Amino acid sequence: MMAAFAQHTPGELAISTVTVMEIEYGLTGQPAARERYGQVWTALQTELTVLDYQAADAQETAQLRQHLRQAGTPIGPYDLQLAGTALARGLTVVTNNTREFTRAPGLTCEDWRTDADNISNYLRP
Repeated sequence: MMAAFAQHTPGELAISTVTVMEIEYGLTGQPAARERYGQVWTALQTELTVLDYQAADAQETAQLRQHLRQAGTPIGPYDLQLAGTALARGLTVVTNNTREFTRAPGLTCEDWRTDADNISNYLRP
């Protein structure tokens, strides 16, 4: 992930307020993770544009939710918001959870993870 991250200049990458919440939640619940990765997380936030969840994102999310419900392939509410935001704005989602995100028609997603630098391993119990 870090190698792929390094290939981009500041301003090219963004993070959703939804993702900020998810990471903060993980770090708050795990003091050892906060101790180990808190400074990295703080530094990353200065390099990334933070995208607020807007009305157009919510409208796209609602349409996607309805589509996935009818197809019998729903995804979690936070991933749904991230997918809706990406679809509304024409963005690519970088995730290690391609299983859920690939259910969203028209969504482009990439997995930058490697076994050596998968930070999500450290943010979950």
